[in-house]
This record gives sequence, structure tokens and C-alpha cells, in this order.
Amino acid sequence: MKYLSLIILIFLLLVFNSCSKDEKKIQNIQETTQELEFTKIYNEAYDELQKNNPYISAKKFLEAELIYPQSTWAPKSVLMASYSYYIQNYYVEAISNLERYLKTYPNDSNQAYAQYLLAMCYFEMIEDEKRDSEPIVKAMEKFQYILKNYPNTDFALDASFKRNVFRKTLPEKK
Repeated sequence: MKYLSLIILIFLLLVFNSCSKDEKKIQNIQETTQELEFTKIYNEAYDELQKNNPYISAKKFLEAELIYPQSTWAPKSVLMASYSYYIQNYYVEAISNLERYLKTYPNDSNQAYAQYLLAMCYFEMIEDEKRDSEPIVKAMEKFQYILKNYPNTDFALDASFKRNVFRKTLPEKK
């Protein structure tokens, strides 16, 4: 009986000892949420904008919005993408995104800025008032809209200045 107890004890020691050598490392699985993914991509987009890579920045801002469109930062992401397009003179893309922003996020607090950036896109598209008056007319309409709906903003001051420039230019065309 003594031998049997000793054999069992040695067997148990070997079993416990062998198990302790083969410890399995448990990996922590990091859970990523939409919000974390959105924040990561938004920050990458902002970094690209700071590095003077506006095209990559615009794409990343739009990607961030697609990942988490319910976020309170999604409208700002669209505006940042539009601004990124604007600074690289991609006015058509900026206008497209701004019009989508205005339809998708009508209650966002940055409506005045979106309207102003839209007006500026049309303003920057003016090449020659004698050949193509459409950008002038659209820019004028947008600046008028800003003056009517957002009169107490900084954007209204610039809109008023540009409207006065248009008033001098448009009669000369006729």
C-alpha cells in the first residue's frame, strides 16, 4: 500500500509539474467598437491634413463617416472632407459633399459654415464673368442665403463684401 501511495504521489507530481511547464498564454482580444474605429480613422485623416495630404485626408474623413454615420462627429467628418477637397481646388467634389451634408444633417450646428464653404467653392470657380456666369450666380445666391439666414456670423461679413463685388461685376456684364 505504501508503494501504491508513493507511485500515485509521484504520478500526481509529474502531472502537475508537466502542466505548469506548458502554460498556455491567454491572449486578450481587444474589442473594437464603431466609435473607436471612427475615432482612429478620423484622427488619421486629421493627421494627413496636417501633413499637407488633403486628398488622402478627404478620403479618410469620408471613410470615418461611413463607419459610424450616427456619430455626432460624422457631420464634421463630411465638412472636413469637403474642406480638404476645397483646399486642393477640387471644387466639384467639395460641392457634392457639401450638398449631401446639407441634406443628410439638416440640424447640425455647422450649417452656416457649410453654406459659406459652398459659396466659396462657387466663388473660386469663377474664371471669366463674360464667358460663364453660372458660378457667379450660384455664389451670389449662396452669399445672399448666408446674409439672410446667418446675419450675425463671421461668414456674413465676408458674404456682404463679396456680394458688393458681385453687384459691381454683374451690371457690367449686361
